[in-house]
Amino acid sequence: EWTSEDTKDFSELRELYNNVFGQFRRYTGHVVANVGGVYEYNKSSDEEEVVYTHVEKDKQRDAVSFLNANVFKTPEWLIEKDILSRIEETGITERIRGLQDRTLAQLMNPNRLSRMIENDAVNGSEAYAVNDMMDDLIASIFSEVVGNQSVSLYRRNLQRTFIEGLERTLDMESNKYEHSDMKAIARAKLKKLKRMLSSASGTDEMSRMHYDDLSERIEEIFDAD
Repeated sequence: EWTSEDTKDFSELRELYNNVFGQFRRYTGHVVANVGGVYEYNKSSDEEEVVYTHVEKDKQRDAVSFLNANVFKTPEWLIEKDILSRIEETGITERIRGLQDRTLAQLMNPNRLSRMIENDAVNGSEAYAVNDMMDDLIASIFSEVVGNQSVSLYRRNLQRTFIEGLERTLDMESNKYEHSDMKAIARAKLKKLKRMLSSASGTDEMSRMHYDDLSERIEEIFDAD
């Protein structure tokens, strides 16, 4: 009702919808920044406080919980049929996949993982470790596997994207990353997913085909590694 005008097309509706989607994507990026984040305070040598400190463990975990609940759990509020049927013939599945892919790529950025690994080494149990983050993501993104539930197209795309993210971690060739825990964690999580998928029966044919495909993809990754 806000964007419609008699005899005019839906270009304003399209612009408004795309702006809302883009704003949500920017907000998502701000949330991601908390994970593996470091505060910087401008201090002089006569001041006692430190210059750099890692974002608190609880805040990092809360950020991942937010992403699990609002980005990786399919954001149904963006899939508004009354709007989409007026502005495009196709594209929403790829738009959602792109949002989730971008968010996972940001979380698995090697520089972010490096900061988290160092935080774990320096602060121990006070740190939100890479292993913690991966387990929190898997519990959410692959919840259908554990609950033996049907997997929607959006979630199938997301699960494939997560495995591709682990594969990219294994493919990193820089000496800096070869001598870190990143690849060991990625291999361990792929093995964990393989075990989970081997015991998943699926509630429908598409879900079963999807689980089989993911299992084969993981095997291919290990064969190439």
